[in-house]
Amino acid sequence: MNAKTEKVGVACVLVDPWNYHKIGKPIWLSQRLGEYEHGKYACPGGMVEPTDESDVHAIQREVLEETGLNITDLSRFKRSIVSHHPGGKSDITQWFVLELTNWWWETPQTTEPHNHGEWKLYIIEDAKKLPLMVSTREILNTL
Repeated sequence: MNAKTEKVGVACVLVDPWNYHKIGKPIWLSQRLGEYEHGKYACPGGMVEPTDESDVHAIQREVLEETGLNITDLSRFKRSIVSHHPGGKSDITQWFVLELTNWWWETPQTTEPHNHGEWKLYIIEDAKKLPLMVSTREILNTL
């Protein structure tokens, strides 16, 4: 499959660094309420749209739409990983890992209650026990 026909998604692991050393690596997840992979837990993300200037623009848009967080400082993206899952909603997902900087004002909000439940903090090891979207499970296994 060539790049022009591949369905490309973007997703972002939101890490809460404030409790990192006390309890492990906490990340924000939400249970999917929409039709696609209903009931599974996921990070914010979605498909790259024709109007997106780049994968980075797409993840900034998706994070804002799904959590209300406006991520403008690109240096905050700590890592970028590609996962492949042919036959899914996307063929390739460009993952970004982002550490939130101010826990008191950078808390994900439930901005799309028809698509996502409340955003909650989970330690990665505990999150792996949840019913996760396939791509979310793949990315958590790399962190």
